[in-house]
Amino acid sequence: CVLSGLIPSLTPFTPWSGAYSATAFLVTRHQYRSMGTSVRPTSAVQPSRGNFLPSRSAGTRLIGRRGALGKRASSCTAVARAGGTGAVRQAVEQPKVGLDIESNASLLAKSMVAPLLSSEQKRREAKDEIFAALEGLNRGALATDDDQNTIDKLCRRCEGLNPNPLALKSAELSGKWELIYTTSSSILGLNRPALFRPRGPIYQTLDSTTLRAKNEEQVLCAKNSVEADLSPTSLASVDVQFTQFNLGGLVKVKAPENARGALQVSYLDDELRISRGDRGNLFILKMVDRNARVPKQGA
Repeated sequence: CVLSGLIPSLTPFTPWSGAYSATAFLVTRHQYRSMGTSVRPTSAVQPSRGNFLPSRSAGTRLIGRRGALGKRASSCTAVARAGGTGAVRQAVEQPKVGLDIESNASLLAKSMVAPLLSSEQKRREAKDEIFAALEGLNRGALATDDDQNTIDKLCRRCEGLNPNPLALKSAELSGKWELIYTTSSSILGLNRPALFRPRGPIYQTLDSTTLRAKNEEQVLCAKNSVEADLSPTSLASVDVQFTQFNLGGLVKVKAPENARGALQVSYLDDELRISRGDRGNLFILKMVDRNARVPKQGA
């Protein structure tokens, strides 16, 4: 933790460094009187290691009101009676307050990190609920109306925790995504005979640099794809203009002018993307290849 590096720099400024100065007040009567404390004349103050520390007699002759200094003097007196000057020095040098400061610094660090951990934990829990709800739904082809409503609610909760609201500026947008759920019957092929419905994964590759997209599916043994140009309408939404269909990897067909749509990225992180289309369809995708890109048409 970055804050742990601050603890050594804080320690020299703990009140214990002031404890040495406090004992130096034993030198003169005037200094103690200025603090409302009296002291009998004594010559039993001895310098030790560059700090003024009281001897046994000096510790026992200290008379002061019960305050921060008075309490400290009493503790020195008690220790002096038990073990002399060395014991006083040991008592003075005990790093209790230093430990308190380290403890406080630790609590401060935890208080600063806790909100971050809390947000991450909430996102993790929201995504886990989505993944659990999608089990057995075959990308949404087997979803009932209740299933769709439940998943939509779970997605809206996750969207409320979106860490990248400016999706088009995020480096996490580009790459190959696998479709794991949608409400679009046309993409699922529900309007086709079962034999001609997509088999295996359905992919969508996005490239925020070239503003291009590519959708891929496999029907029977043929791999089909469609390419599109993207036109940003906001920092999280694009208009989609399909440009070319590739059938079986052999036949290329220019897309009609009216083959268009719109897409909003409502949730984005390094693992999951939730998007909503202009026709009210919901799309949930997971990242499978962050390095995949879509070149400009004709490149």
